[in-house]
Amino acid sequence: MSPSSYINPPVPSLPITASSPNPVPHHTTRSETMPATVISNATRIWETNVYWSLYSQCGIWNSKNKGVDIWECVRDHQSTQDTQPPNPKFWRYVARR
Repeated sequence: MSPSSYINPPVPSLPITASSPNPVPHHTTRSETMPATVISNATRIWETNVYWSLYSQCGIWNSKNKGVDIWECVRDHQSTQDTQPPNPKFWRYVARR
């Protein structure tokens, strides 16, 4: 085993997660803040006429950045063109895959 492996041990692979963009205040420990959001491998693609419950997630293809933007529902609703992400009344941006 090389000396560098003692300093930098291999890191196990972890699921993709995203946390709040707000920094943790200096007087708060990480365990007291909201837990990170876990993005499922089976995230549903957004479409109209679907019931989205609170905290459900959807994916939308972003052709400009050639990736999928993941959004989390912040209010129960039936989807229409007016409730499509990035509408902040219904969705919170989580991450890009």
